[in-house]
Amino acid sequence: MAHHPDGPTPPPKPDVPGPPPLPTNRPTNKLRPPKDEPSVYNVVTDVATGPNIRKKDNLFQALFILVCLAIAIPVAWALSGHWIGGVFVGGLVGLVVGVLLSGGFLMIYRLFKH
Repeated sequence: MAHHPDGPTPPPKPDVPGPPPLPTNRPTNKLRPPKDEPSVYNVVTDVATGPNIRKKDNLFQALFILVCLAIAIPVAWALSGHWIGGVFVGGLVGLVVGVLLSGGFLMIYRLFKH
């Protein structure tokens, strides 16, 4: 019998099962609901309180405010007769009206969506 350089020959290893096979489908993220279901965060911010983080809603609101500004500034300029007063008063009125109208529309729209 030949001697092993580190000592006697180790006994053969018994059959050890390998790791389990990998799953074929991807695991689902339990924190994120499917696309057709609204998240809890969106439901709470739609019907109770909190900032809206929907990109589509924010883009709509920004465009609506810009349109209100584009209407209010020339009207205030024409009514006041001074360009500086028209820009400041029209800008303030356009911002306030744009925020209130677009926010009110989104509030009612999202309320009826749920």
